[in-house]
Amino acid sequence: MAFKLIERLFIKRVDLVLTTGEMDSEFLHNYYGINNTLVIRNIPKLQLPDAKIDLHQKLKLDRSKKILLYQGVMIDGRGIELIIDQLEKIENAVLVLLGDGERRKKWEQLALEKNVESKVYFLEQFRKMI
Repeated sequence: MAFKLIERLFIKRVDLVLTTGEMDSEFLHNYYGINNTLVIRNIPKLQLPDAKIDLHQKLKLDRSKKILLYQGVMIDGRGIELIIDQLEKIENAVLVLLGDGERRKKWEQLALEKNVESKVYFLEQFRKMI
């Protein structure tokens, strides 16, 4: 709540607002009526992994299982709730969530409530798996 107030008060006073995508700039234009945005892509430099990780092997999954992989910060708006909600209908698949964030506990609880906890794997990072 406080951040919205601070943003509303100061966003029109800055020379330039940096965003990471056109949709963000468009939102700010529509919401605040500002046109002084510049998109700077938040794309990390390509880094090849030191070693390949076999999730089927690490998670002791049958090779016929499909892996639905989400990698990133666990926050709202990423479609994870929808996938967990529908996971029981997706045959021969598991959901692997790689990362951490404010919604992890909520999604762990949702997997329990939907009775799909055996099909959902929460992994913090690959390094712990190697």
